[in-house]
Amino acid sequence: MIILSHQLMQEYSSICRDVEMLMRYSLGLIAVLFSVEVLWAQPTVPPLVHQEIRRREESLKNEKTRWEVRIQEEYSDEYLQDLSSTAKKYKESLAAIYPQNETMSSQALAEAAMEKLPNVVKHAGEWQVCRSKNLIRVAYSHSLVAENGKILDVKGIAYFGEGLGIYLPMFDPAEGAGGSVNVAHVIRYTRHAAYYLTPTPEGRDLQPPDLVMLSGLNPLMMFWADSAGWVVAKEDERYMVVEKKGTIPCLQSEYPLRVRVWLDKQHGFLPYRVEKYLDAPWLAPEYKSVAREVWQVSRYARVNGVYRIAEFSYTYYIKGRLVNGKLVYDGKKRIDYRLKKVGKCQIGKIDLPDNVLVADFSLSGRDPVFGTLDRAVAYRWREYRRLLNENELKALFQKQFPEPEERGSSAFWKALAYVPPILIILLGLWLIKRRK
Repeated sequence: MIILSHQLMQEYSSICRDVEMLMRYSLGLIAVLFSVEVLWAQPTVPPLVHQEIRRREESLKNEKTRWEVRIQEEYSDEYLQDLSSTAKKYKESLAAIYPQNETMSSQALAEAAMEKLPNVVKHAGEWQVCRSKNLIRVAYSHSLVAENGKILDVKGIAYFGEGLGIYLPMFDPAEGAGGSVNVAHVIRYTRHAAYYLTPTPEGRDLQPPDLVMLSGLNPLMMFWADSAGWVVAKEDERYMVVEKKGTIPCLQSEYPLRVRVWLDKQHGFLPYRVEKYLDAPWLAPEYKSVAREVWQVSRYARVNGVYRIAEFSYTYYIKGRLVNGKLVYDGKKRIDYRLKKVGKCQIGKIDLPDNVLVADFSLSGRDPVFGTLDRAVAYRWREYRRLLNENELKALFQKQFPEPEERGSSAFWKALAYVPPILIILLGLWLIKRRK
């Protein structure tokens, strides 16, 4: 009996240990599930906030705003050397493929500027934004003033509509079309173009936060063209800070973003600050933790009984990173916007200058020249004074590209032979920066 009781005690102790271990595992599992639940239960933006934002967005339609714009760009010597080397290789590759038998004044001025890239470049000008029901037109003009005293007047037009974006970054009525001068790029989207980050560098000077602040669009639609998915990161009496992250349309999946927005409760939940982070898993922590692009509001105004943004700035830190806890960068671009006038406007239709060449990327399929899935069809605006439909584009594409061997006969690809270095300075910078 004594032996039996001893065995029973051992078995009882073993069972107790098993039960204790099971309880520990259970408690650990409960803690993990609770943590996940807390993360999943992170509050989303309340419906009343969505309603207030949509109400204000609706009230600001059919308005025209005029903005004073000042831009300053600062670059390190090392960054300019890399940029100059890239531009030189690009120009040499074009010269080896295409005959250079034409020159244009804007290109000549750009080539002269490339001989000695300044560390500081200043711009000053004016932007006019007209927003109708489903279409936004941005017309801008400004002068580039470099340290060497050279001045380049730049004019451009952009249209943002439902499923459609048109980018004419450089317009010169005295010149023909070539490179980025007088060439309008047409891109198709699934929703309103103002909410997308355009896949072409020609439209990168107008990002979604710019258009939200310039024309009163919904800030919760930025980048993803979808107001769902924002979570409240923190909140106090003045601001509701919301955040969203993940891959975005029109950008490679290996470049996901994290966007944080401060919504001002005292001004109808208008954005007070927007921070844009690169959120790629392969990015080093000292780069990933820095908001390399920041939009900051400095003043609101009440116009016709509705609050709107009156002054804001955009700052971009090229290769922004932390070194010993301090922000360092290879270059900085700052744009200051100041509202000058508010009026009424109506956009009846898309209207481009007569001498513009349209490069329409609406067709889907593989391009016979470069093998990409972006096929561009080129046509003169003055011949149609409208955008061509899909059947017209297909017919024109067959004429321009009858066989892959006849690529040289296309007017569009001949136009690309004269891509000016100004594309590298003003527009190509965006593509180079984002790849870095």
